Amino acid sequence: YEDDIFQRDIAAGSSKFTQIKLYGSKSFSFKSEEITKAIANFFMLFVKGEYSFDSVQFVFETNTAIAGKYGDNDAELLKEWFENQDKIDAQLLQNCVNKVKAIVTDYIQEELPKVEKAHKSEAQSAMIDFNGIPPTVWEDFAKSIKWVFNDKSPDDAIETTINSIKEFIKELPFPSVEGKVDTVFTTLYYEVSVKMFQNEA
Repeated sequence: YEDDIFQRDIAAGSSKFTQIKLYGSKSFSFKSEEITKAIANFFMLFVKGEYSFDSVQFVFETNTAIAGKYGDNDAELLKEWFENQDKIDAQLLQNCVNKVKAIVTDYIQEELPKVEKAHKSEAQSAMIDFNGIPPTVWEDFAKSIKWVFNDKSPDDAIETTINSIKEFIKELPFPSVEGKVDTVFTTLYYEVSVKMFQNEA
């Protein structure tokens, strides 16, 4: 799968990629490696031809919060983006575009020498394409990113998730499930755990 969670509805032409981070006390800013890696990974999926005709959404979800301002960590921009992601204005969008473009550019420049060693001409061609990406594509990419900072302890986050799953189990239209929510949950947990460590056939 392309990320922690990959949801695709071919009929609706939509794809959703979610990265989930569970931490004890870590808070995030644009200096956080997890954030920069997520943005770079999201971009690589965004430009992947397989999803070019889909309505694509990328979600970074964590139980913790946004860091306070420290040096040039741009935590205030991340906070503003998070708080206004459903009603982002032109200036904020441009600030977000500038930030993600800088992060992706740094990633490309770091990875390019590795690719050039084996495929120099292809790497150079890809760099020309990258430098020619129009502003509207960067805007679409920034608008496709959603942030979820729940500001909860790991224990509370896990408990909330377990309770949510159990509520979904209760809604299953199978008479055999009635009164056996914990059993079904345990079985589901086992099956998911097994699948996680199986190689794709």
